[in-house]
Amino acid sequence: MKTIFFDTEFDNFADLGLISIGFYSDCGNYNLYLENLDFKLNRCSDFVKQNIIPKLDNQKYGVQQTELKDKFYNWIKGIPDEHLLFLTDYSGDLKIFWKHFYSYELPKKITTQHMYDRFSFLLKHNNMMEKHNYFMDIFNRNLSKEEDKKLIHHSFADAKANMKAWNHTLISLGVNHATHI
Repeated sequence: MKTIFFDTEFDNFADLGLISIGFYSDCGNYNLYLENLDFKLNRCSDFVKQNIIPKLDNQKYGVQQTELKDKFYNWIKGIPDEHLLFLTDYSGDLKIFWKHFYSYELPKKITTQHMYDRFSFLLKHNNMMEKHNYFMDIFNRNLSKEEDKKLIHHSFADAKANMKAWNHTLISLGVNHATHI
């Protein structure tokens, strides 16, 4: 099973209108970044207008909302694993993922999960529940080590940072089989 970390940027917390989505695989070989050309600027919070919109590159990554699913499908078809696990750090990302990419015709078996829930599963599987309280602290410390602070709040950079922090956290806690159970 291939694990793919993903992150989104969206217009505001009430609407969760997709602006961009980044996918970064655990091995670093299967990555995708898309920007939704059809998001509504007038629905964006001031924070989004100041911190997310300036980082977009619509000329290079922009696609119409109607093309998002096709781009995603074509991308996952190129991943050799038949079962894909998508992990994120925010439950709103899960809602956005399923709203834009769910279909009964998915070419692969897809599981989505919040990283915290996945970590709890891994600890239980490894008989290490006593380390549960340390996860968020260590994860956040590892996440804060991200080298390029200019790319914070960029969905692709955040997905990559989550993957790195996830792996470092599991290694530092001694959890085996990081994401492949």
